[in-house]
Amino acid sequence: MDAGLLHAWLQENSAVLTSTEAGRIGFSATDLQSAVRSSLLDRVCRGAYIDTSVASSADPEALHRLRLDAILRSQPQKLVATHTSAALAWDLPVSYAYLDRVHVARTPGRGTTRKHVHHTLHEGYPRDASTAAGGIPAVCGAVAVLGTAFVGGLKPGLVAADAALRQGITSRDELEFWMAELERTPGMAAARAAVAASSPSAESPGESLLRLILTNAGLAVIPQFTVRGPDGQFVARVDFLLPEINLVVEFDGATKYADAATGPDALFAEKRREDAIRRLGYGVVRVTWSDLSDPQRILRWIRSAHIAMPRKRA
Repeated sequence: MDAGLLHAWLQENSAVLTSTEAGRIGFSATDLQSAVRSSLLDRVCRGAYIDTSVASSADPEALHRLRLDAILRSQPQKLVATHTSAALAWDLPVSYAYLDRVHVARTPGRGTTRKHVHHTLHEGYPRDASTAAGGIPAVCGAVAVLGTAFVGGLKPGLVAADAALRQGITSRDELEFWMAELERTPGMAAARAAVAASSPSAESPGESLLRLILTNAGLAVIPQFTVRGPDGQFVARVDFLLPEINLVVEFDGATKYADAATGPDALFAEKRREDAIRRLGYGVVRVTWSDLSDPQRILRWIRSAHIAMPRKRA
C-alpha cells in the first residue's frame, strides 16, 4: 500500500475515503484493512473510512460531520442525513451530547431501524421529506427539527426549532404538517412540546432554554423587548421582560467580555446600559450558561430582585 498516495487522497477529499474510491486509485480491500490496522484510517461503516489523524483532533461537531460525509459518500444517492445529523447539515445548533451517533435514512424506505457502531439507519421517511442542505443530502428543515427532538427530547428540539424559525429554514405550518405525517414516530410527544414552545425571537440556544424556564414557571414573558425613556428615546433592547413584575431578564453568554483588548470596554458599556435600565424602574437579573442547569436558582433570583425593587408610591 502506498501511504503517500493515501495521504494525498485524504488531503484532497476532505479526509474521507470510500471503498469504491479506493478501488479507483488502486487500493484493494486488503490494503484498506492494513490501513485500519496501522491506524491510518478509521472505519466508520462498511465501505466508509476517515483519516485517523484528522478524526483524533476533531471536536465532536467536526467528527460528526466527517463521519456523516463518509457514510453518505459510501452510498451516494441512496441515503440522506436525518435527526441531529440533518440539523447540523442545516447549520442548526446541536449540543455535543447528541453528536456521538450519525443518523441517516433511505428515502423512501421500508423496514426496521438498524443501529451500527457509529450510525443509525432509519427506514420509512417519505421521499418528499428529502432535500439538500448546503449541498448535503438531508431531510427538510422541519423534519430535521422534529428528528432532533426525537433523539434528544424537548430542550434540543426547542433550540433547533427556534433557530430554524428565526433563520427561515422552516415555518410553523411546515412543522405542523410533518408532525401529522410522522405522528406515529417515537418521540413525537417531545417534538410537539418543542414546537408548541418555539419562537423565532431567540437569538441563541441559551435564550431558548432560558425562555423555557421562565414560561414553565408560569411567568408572562415578552422576548426582545425595547426599553424606552420617558420621551420615547431608545435605551436598550433586552432579552426578556417579565411585564407583570417589571423585571428584565438577560441571558449573558459572556463571550463579549472574553477578549483581552475589548473586554473591559464591553463590560463598562454593559454596566452603563444596565444602570440606564434600572433608572427607569426596571429590575434586572442576569443569567449565564451555568445557571441554566438550576432553574430554581434563577427563579429565586427573580423573586429576590422583585422584592428588592423600589415600590411606587400611590
